[in-house]
Amino acid sequence: MQEPTDETLEPLYPIDISKLKKRQAENESEKKKEASFVNLKASRTGQALFRDLKKTMNQVIRWSNNDILINNSVRIVDPYRAEHVSIDTPSHSANTANAKLSAKGDNDTKTHIIKLVDKFWLDQSKLSSNTDTNSNTRNKSTDSTSKV
Repeated sequence: MQEPTDETLEPLYPIDISKLKKRQAENESEKKKEASFVNLKASRTGQALFRDLKKTMNQVIRWSNNDILINNSVRIVDPYRAEHVSIDTPSHSANTANAKLSAKGDNDTKTHIIKLVDKFWLDQSKLSSNTDTNSNTRNKSTDSTSKV
């Protein structure tokens, strides 16, 4: 075995420090943005629903106190079920035609949100039933081995 000499080492690639700093700044800003989506006053279920909706409605979702607000027009209030999805009425409208178009868009958004909320609750019930089934199966196998 022979010790490598400086001549046998491969040269390092140049590091672009400005590129690394830019990437770090972008990552920090993204993490701060994600932290702003946390609402410590909302329930765990509300937080989970918010995260789930955020995957689909990334740019248009935010907290308004403990309510989830989408497009500044569709609101979901605690306990965050489909029947708790409503349309916020606008304070005033400049034009009746624009108001009708906006109302149709809001209704379409509301319908879409209701479907997403229903899917969220369906997934939650599947998760809890799987957890219950797994714990029951574990308990039965423990019981059967203890009887032997």
